[in-house]
Amino acid sequence: MIAAILGAVSLTVGCALFLFLAHGLWLTWQPHRRKHCARRLAMPINLSVLKRKDFNDGLFTLTLAHPNGRMLPGYRPGQYLTLLIEADGNRSSLKRCYSLASWQPNPACYELAIRQVSGGRVSTWLHRNMQSGSNIRVLPPRGEFTLHESSGDVALIAGGIGITPIRAMLHALLADNDLKQGRIVLFYAARYFDDLLYHKEFIAAARQHANFRYLPILSKPGPDWQGQCGRLDAQTVLHRLNDFSQTDFYLCAGSSMMDAISAGLQESGIITGRIHFERFNPGEFNADDTTYRITLEGYEAFEFKGAPTLLHGLEQAKIAVESDCRAGHCGVCRVKVLSGNVRWLLPKEAALAEDEILSCCVTPQSDLSLVRP
Repeated sequence: MIAAILGAVSLTVGCALFLFLAHGLWLTWQPHRRKHCARRLAMPINLSVLKRKDFNDGLFTLTLAHPNGRMLPGYRPGQYLTLLIEADGNRSSLKRCYSLASWQPNPACYELAIRQVSGGRVSTWLHRNMQSGSNIRVLPPRGEFTLHESSGDVALIAGGIGITPIRAMLHALLADNDLKQGRIVLFYAARYFDDLLYHKEFIAAARQHANFRYLPILSKPGPDWQGQCGRLDAQTVLHRLNDFSQTDFYLCAGSSMMDAISAGLQESGIITGRIHFERFNPGEFNADDTTYRITLEGYEAFEFKGAPTLLHGLEQAKIAVESDCRAGHCGVCRVKVLSGNVRWLLPKEAALAEDEILSCCVTPQSDLSLVRP
């Protein structure tokens, strides 16, 4: 009896010691795992353009694949791809992030939808140069604007080119054989009919899936348009839903539209935890024509005039500033302000020190003296 008890005690102590050592090894390994993941996400991938499709003068899609046909890194629906552009004699790559416009569990290709922005350096270069067979370097997919587990309805809300991550989410929701959502409703706002990317695809999906509904709305419809007209707002969205208190909302649009809808949803009692959004810079910022002198420590001062954001101005002056999302999320493009004033164009969503700004979200309101953090 005593031997049995001693054996049981020894086994328990041994198991506890093993678990203690295993936990210690796991904790020791975690920093190395994080470093490995960070290195992997920072390692460029060489891809080629498999196909290009133009929808109108400035709206086009690119299908990217590995030149040797290899499978590509997987991603969550809603994430984006960072393109590394070496244009106009730049010594360092320009970075631009574009949401992945489709989703598949084991991707053999990536699809991007891009709108050429007037005065946009990279979007113009892509529109001019990216054709079938062209090569481009990208960083692996990343981003936090992704689907959350939910047992209620899902409202997908897109404005213009903001349809790209929303479409990827829709692909994943409709592909889920164990779909828990009661209903999926896609609200898609655009100015003109030609701006409704994937319109026929969404109509076909609504016919195929009983729990999916597609509601396009145009603010500048043509005479043949028989759908809904006007501006998309929170009340229009809520009117089309049943029990919206249990609905998750995913928004991707220009700042003014998205802020108005988000505020309207909250005023109607939707908790902030159910409102998920992705900001993007559609090139809508209008800087004035005043010239300001910008000095970043370590670089020659330059004149800023009329660029959409401070980050654009720095890049035009051939000053390499690290940037990723370009929409206020990641905080990579932050700089410290030693003197001067700026105007915020987008809300700051990254944690900042009191004297820090995000160069992608501001435009100068005076001469600026800046330093890297």
